[in-house]
Amino acid sequence: NNSYLHKNLSVKKISEDNFGFFSNENIPSDQKMISIPNKIFISRETFRNFLIGKSYDYFNKDLLKTYINFLPNLNYFKKNHFMFLSEEKRKIAYSFFNENTPIQKKIKKTFDKFESLNELEKYIDLVFRSRSFNIHNKQYLLPMLDIVNYEYDSEGLFIDKEDVFFNTCKNLEKKEQFL
Repeated sequence: NNSYLHKNLSVKKISEDNFGFFSNENIPSDQKMISIPNKIFISRETFRNFLIGKSYDYFNKDLLKTYINFLPNLNYFKKNHFMFLSEEKRKIAYSFFNENTPIQKKIKKTFDKFESLNELEKYIDLVFRSRSFNIHNKQYLLPMLDIVNYEYDSEGLFIDKEDVFFNTCKNLEKKEQFL
């Protein structure tokens, strides 16, 4: 499918529900590390239609199934995501902000909106909040690229007409995680 993975990268399990890419050998900076072509992008509509068993348009249905099976399930989010805070813990979070300020109102509105969703829509929302990339002002899931863990000073994603990719911004030592 014209995806690319640097020959010296491999996926390793970091913890129960977390994976990352690690170098097998030293890798100098400014190397293309991972790329995927535009045809692999998964839209919210394709994702939703797959989950509900509705017809969807995607070039490789086996790749889509494999990718979706790799994603965390709703129970993972219920245990780990702040959107599932109890009402008591939400009140504590609200107390960090001055009463009725725009930021506090926005946070409350976000929780209220999330609470109004059904289980399926909550799951879709959380998958896209936690794993999607904004490409040309639209959110997509990008299989393989979303395994790369975030580091504040990384260069981030590069977008061109044919694909989306990550480059190294520093030399990677053997067994170092690519962020």
